[in-house]
Amino acid sequence: MEIQGEIRSEMNNLNEVILNNNKTFHIPDFQRDFVWTSEEADELFLDFAEDTNSFNTETSNLQGYLLGNVVLIDAGDRWLVVDGQQRLTTLSLTFKALFEVVKTKAYDTSSPKHRQWLQRLGDLEKGFNNLDDAGEFLGLKITHEPSLPFGEYYRALIRDVETAEPRVTSDENIEAVYNTIVENIQTLDETQLARFIVYLRTKVKLIVTTAPSQSKAFQLFEVLNDRGRSLEPLDLVKNLFLKQLSTAGYGKSELDEFNNNWSGFLNNLQINKKKKVASSTFMKHFVVAEFGRNVKQNDLFDFFDKDKNKKPRVNSNEILPLSRKLLRISQQYQDIERNPDSNNYSNHQNMFILFKLFRLKQFHPLLMKFYDSDQKIKEKVLDAAVRFGASVIFSYTQTNVIEKEIPILINSILNTDTSDEDRVDKIVTQINKRIDERRKVIENIIPTRNFSNAQGNAQKKAIDMLKFIELYFNNNTSIITVPRGKKISVEHILSRSLKININDYGFNSVEEYEEYLNHIGNLTLLYGAENSGLGNASFDEKISAYERTDFIMTKTIVKKIETSVKGGKTAAYNNLINEYQPNYVIDNKSIWSKQDIDQRGEDIAKLVSYLVSEKSVSSISI
Repeated sequence: MEIQGEIRSEMNNLNEVILNNNKTFHIPDFQRDFVWTSEEADELFLDFAEDTNSFNTETSNLQGYLLGNVVLIDAGDRWLVVDGQQRLTTLSLTFKALFEVVKTKAYDTSSPKHRQWLQRLGDLEKGFNNLDDAGEFLGLKITHEPSLPFGEYYRALIRDVETAEPRVTSDENIEAVYNTIVENIQTLDETQLARFIVYLRTKVKLIVTTAPSQSKAFQLFEVLNDRGRSLEPLDLVKNLFLKQLSTAGYGKSELDEFNNNWSGFLNNLQINKKKKVASSTFMKHFVVAEFGRNVKQNDLFDFFDKDKNKKPRVNSNEILPLSRKLLRISQQYQDIERNPDSNNYSNHQNMFILFKLFRLKQFHPLLMKFYDSDQKIKEKVLDAAVRFGASVIFSYTQTNVIEKEIPILINSILNTDTSDEDRVDKIVTQINKRIDERRKVIENIIPTRNFSNAQGNAQKKAIDMLKFIELYFNNNTSIITVPRGKKISVEHILSRSLKININDYGFNSVEEYEEYLNHIGNLTLLYGAENSGLGNASFDEKISAYERTDFIMTKTIVKKIETSVKGGKTAAYNNLINEYQPNYVIDNKSIWSKQDIDQRGEDIAKLVSYLVSEKSVSSISI
């Protein structure tokens, strides 16, 4: 017998929770801000990619992905969201991103599959809009209490209001998450994209817990979040090790040491009051570094329980040393996560590039393998990781390929008696080979790529590329420590709102002109005040501002970098800057044309290709 108004909990896929359910999810005024960022969006997409073998496994062969619990209050025609705002909002943005990407394919009548893509649009739209039986718009899938400051921007993004601008931090986070999802989706080929859509609808699941009233919902929320200690994913592994130690006859002192080491390593994963690394994430990285194996997080217990010979992965006499290593390694790991740009591993700017600019946490195991090496070796590993990461990102390769290739690299040096220097040389040699395979792709794809995001602005990938060049090549550390009161912005050399005769600038149509605005050859860096001060100025009016800026990549557009030193390393370095970042102002040049955008795009592509190569290491001071 079902009790009216009782608390209920069910696990359902997104078809059932979102797509085939016309109830609205309403964000009430007691909710906090939207706090997810690009980092969480990237991590979620990487989880999906890991669960699906990079969307290459047929969906029917997958077990599914549990995205967690959401707590709702049944308010008749809508649900009030008590817990789950971040995930529900991100899911709606994911469906919106898929809709926009698929729409371009569906409306491309030259494509033989455009009708198949068109059939998918209706279902995808149900992920962010409520529709009637005829497919007409009824309202948004997610609504916000009017007093919440970020609801207006979310509505504008979903409804394609082009004039909307982020006003508060939550708006900026919503925009960043959406653009990150779009950029990740754009890395998928058509087969992967089709699988991702089916996977998201049928295999991604939520535990939906509903309560009849606000008081019951908050009681439930308290039970789920505040009472007692939640079960750590690795508690089963811990118990497995304790059982092995006890069976082998270890006494109380050894068991106490093991428990203390284990507790210590878990405590180290609490980075600060707001941030904690999941223990299974850390252990996954540790297993790659220690065993050269890429193990899914939900397979960690099975990995330690039995090896391929049906024996324990770690013998009883290895467990205590392993727990000591976990404690020590997690302390360094914590330091890197807490201070990505300056920590005990290195305070070099490459740490900032790897973990803050590129957000490539997949490289933790590679660095972990050399935590105890001398500083020169650690810097060499770090530089190789940065170049490898850049080659993946800027060749538009899915970043989860890093997770597949790092275990191969580590396996090549496991169980060898060679020195750290020989081991790092072997890994760097293999990394260089992998980079070389992507350099031609970089040179071909970057010049003609339209780096436009969903709002028509420059994609984060383009911004990251410019910052990478300015920091890694031009050694401009203001990318890390932006001067107080200033903000780095993207400058369109040919202004977006400049009234021009497109034929005078070499464009064949308005569409071509608009598409070229976000080519990399038309993008550079300025501080926000410098950028807004230029407004819609013509190129000849911008020259003096470019000459005065702190950004070398922008300065070199209009003048060469000069030095009074005639020889030595400084002169050679300046020559290198001028070679790869040439001056485009010749013969009293007054316009920035299509030809200039093409040429600078090719120059930037060649520069990025050079920077990721082995050659750049000896030319650029590390």
